[in-house]
This record gives sequence, structure tokens and C-alpha cells, in this order.
Amino acid sequence: MDTKVSSAPSPDEPIFSMVSAVSLLACAFQGVAAYLMMRRVGGKSSTIDQWVLTWLFYDVIVHITLEGPFVWMSLGGSVETSEGPLAQLWQEYGKADSRWLVSDPGIVSVELLTVLLCSALCLALIYAVVHNKHYRHFLQISLCVCELYGGWMTFAPDWLQGSPHLNQASSWLHLWVYLVFFNGIWVLVPGLLLLQSWSALRSLHQGTEKRKDK
Repeated sequence: MDTKVSSAPSPDEPIFSMVSAVSLLACAFQGVAAYLMMRRVGGKSSTIDQWVLTWLFYDVIVHITLEGPFVWMSLGGSVETSEGPLAQLWQEYGKADSRWLVSDPGIVSVELLTVLLCSALCLALIYAVVHNKHYRHFLQISLCVCELYGGWMTFAPDWLQGSPHLNQASSWLHLWVYLVFFNGIWVLVPGLLLLQSWSALRSLHQGTEKRKDK
């Protein structure tokens, strides 16, 4: 794998480019697609489960259509040397975190696991939510732990080195949109789903204990 670290964006380069706009529009389109899939598959679910399903569809779409190609490009070379619309999208994100440009082994390892394992867990959990399966919260907890661990292992190694690859001061777009927002939602939502699973399992346990006392 190529380990050369790309330089930071040129000061003369515009902060918000056509690639930036198309990348953000693509993410918005994925959100719309996730909602439409939820309406088709889980339209009769409860309001809370509809939100959960929308997130799960968005999650698996991102894993397969964005992170999947990233892994493919990285295993065959690097994002930095690749061409095409998806390569340009990842090159844009690489302005915020240069490790994604050069097939960093830690990043690729986490993403490989994410694409294969988390995508499968997402699809299984969608089925479990729609059909109200008894193993729903086992899958939900497993997925959330994987997502949170993946986020930690993406950033913690770089933080411990003083964040040499994170272009935090470049612009509001790179810091607050690419780094904070797009990574933060994969912390916030799994955290909320863990709380939901904890609440559901606690209620189940309390119901079981009440039946024992009768």
C-alpha cells in the first residue's frame, strides 16, 4: 500500500468547490433514498422504528456505495492516484484527513470490517425490526458497538500522535462538516440506539421478574 502523505490543500484553492457541492448533494440523495426505502419496507412500523429503519438504510447505503469503493481503491492502489467521481469525492474528504488518500493500513482495516460486517448487520437488523424478531436488540447492540469502535479506532491513533493527519484548521468545511458532522452522526445515532436497546431489555427483564413474583 502507498504510504506517502499528501500535502494540505493549497491556500489558493477555493474552500467550497464543485466537488464539495456534488459530494454533499450525493450524501443528501442517499438520505432521500434511505427514507424512500424505509417507506416501502417499514411504512407500517412505529414512528420510532421508522426513524431507526431510515438510519439503517442510510447506514448500509453509505457502507456499500461510498466506503466499499474506498476499500476497493485502497486495496488496488490509493485514493490519491485513482480517477473517477467516487475517487474525487474521497480526494475531497482527504483534504480533511490525509490518511484516506494514501491507503493507511489502519483506516483500510477498519473500513474493510465496516463494509463487510456492519453492512451485513444492518441488513439483518432491518429484517429484524420490520418483522419484530426476538433477536432485534442483540443485532442492534452488536451493530452499534461495531460502529462506535470503528469510529474510535479511526481517530484515536491519530489523536495520540498529535493529530498530524487531521487538517483541522483548514476551513469550517473540512473541520465542522467533514470531520465533526459526518463522523459525529456515527457516534450520536449508535449511542441513541444503544440507549433504546438498554431500555427495551430493561423493560423485558422487569416484566419477567414480575411474572416470577406472581
